[in-house]
Amino acid sequence: MNPDTRVRYVMTESVLSVDLNDRPSEVLRLIAGYPVHHLPVVSSGSVVGMISSADLRKLDAVLPRKAE
Repeated sequence: MNPDTRVRYVMTESVLSVDLNDRPSEVLRLIAGYPVHHLPVVSSGSVVGMISSADLRKLDAVLPRKAE
């Protein structure tokens, strides 16, 4: 790739994302179903952050387990 190539020529336009109010299970579903490890988090159409599979592993470590 030419180092002067603009990002707009190599970016992906149809991006998977999750809403700020989605549950972690939705993030897990998308990560399991697509070859991604990070997802943009959006609120009112604007990107407000990123969440990763590593973030979910950290969350899993601190949340109490449901009794089976």
